[in-house]
This record gives sequence, C-alpha cells and structure tokens, in this order.
Amino acid sequence: MRVLAYCAGASLFIGLAFVAYWFLVPPIKAALAPPQDIIVSVTLDNRCDIEDDVFIVTVPELGRSARFHSSIARMTLPDNVTVKLAISPLFPNFVYDGLAKPVKEKVTLIAECSQPPRLDSIFGAMKEQFGKKSN
Repeated sequence: MRVLAYCAGASLFIGLAFVAYWFLVPPIKAALAPPQDIIVSVTLDNRCDIEDDVFIVTVPELGRSARFHSSIARMTLPDNVTVKLAISPLFPNFVYDGLAKPVKEKVTLIAECSQPPRLDSIFGAMKEQFGKKSN
C-alpha cells in the first residue's frame, strides 16, 4: 500500500513538473533572449497646422532619429525600444513632447497641437467649481 502511495506521489510530482515546465519555460526563454531587429515603419498622423517636415521620430533609448518622407519614416530597431514624436533640430526654439510607443512593424504617431475637447471640459468644470468669486 505504501509503494502505491509513493508511486502516485511521484507521478503527481512529475506531472506538475511537466506542466510547470510547459507553461513557465517559454516565457522565461523569451524574456532572456536578445532583442531582435525589426524594420519599423512609423506613420505620422499630423493634426497640426504645420508642415510634416517639422517633425521627426526619435528613439530615446538609442539616441537615434529619422525624418518623415511622405509622412513615413523607416528604421531598423531592436524590438525592445520605443519611438517618440519630436520637433526637428532645425527648429531649436520649439519643443513637442509626444508619448513614447513600443516599436512594432507598423506604428502611427499622432501630432496633436490643439488642446483636446475633454481637457477643455475638465478645466471649465474646475473653473466653475474652484474659480475666484467676484464681489
């Protein structure tokens, strides 16, 4: 009877070890694998009243940048970096602080130069609630 219990326990342990290996090893291998280079196509969605030539795409982690040609910039990058929209160094007096996006084969960066309507409504409500009262 004792031998049967040991066999059942050993079988259960081996089964759990196999399941753990099956689910845990591939993500661990993927996390430890070196980054792969991919060709990234970044599309500019320019919603500003300025020319596309003003914007560039930057890779903050690598210190690299690329210009847009017909609203598209192509770069070969590791798959573990981000891209961000910025103003070209040809215009040093201006700053555009875009959000960083992780790279994939196709990325769209939006140049938004006006304040979104949602922020207008938030600030309007705040002014009504907390604004100075006139006598």
